[in-house]
Amino acid sequence: MNFTMQTNGTGLAQSFLMTFKADSALTNISFVSLTTSQTRDFVFCDPVIDNVVLRASFGLKPQMQSWVLFLCLVFLVDVV
Repeated sequence: MNFTMQTNGTGLAQSFLMTFKADSALTNISFVSLTTSQTRDFVFCDPVIDNVVLRASFGLKPQMQSWVLFLCLVFLVDVV
């Protein structure tokens, strides 16, 4: 999956969420910047990837068992 972010050179920050399904149990994930823009001082000014969080769901949706919810409610009523 490719994602391209347009920049105008003013220090823009943008959040992006990407969801994907892996092809197998082991899937490589890579982040690549294909631009090589430089300032007059030869300082690179490409987009920066920062604060990356990867989460695995294993295809499961978190669900609370009804008996756990009932137990929590009983505990709360007992405390109050």
